[in-house]
Amino acid sequence: MAPKPGPCADVCNQDDKNWFVLLRGKRYGPLYLCGTGACADRGVVDPEAGVWCLGWDEWRIARNVPGLFKPDRSQAGTRPTS
Repeated sequence: MAPKPGPCADVCNQDDKNWFVLLRGKRYGPLYLCGTGACADRGVVDPEAGVWCLGWDEWRIARNVPGLFKPDRSQAGTRPTS
């Protein structure tokens, strides 16, 4: 179950310290989005980790949170196959 939601909109401001990360069954936060992104860049937060922000009804998978991970440059310029 997610922590009690707050007044934050669905997409939180990078400056808002309203982010939480679930790693190995333990919740960490509150964090800034830029701090959470830095952890993702270093591999501390993997794409399958749980992420939650004030205002969300439930935890989300980190890879589905826009702006958390930098785009994979190896995929840049590729087109999906049909």
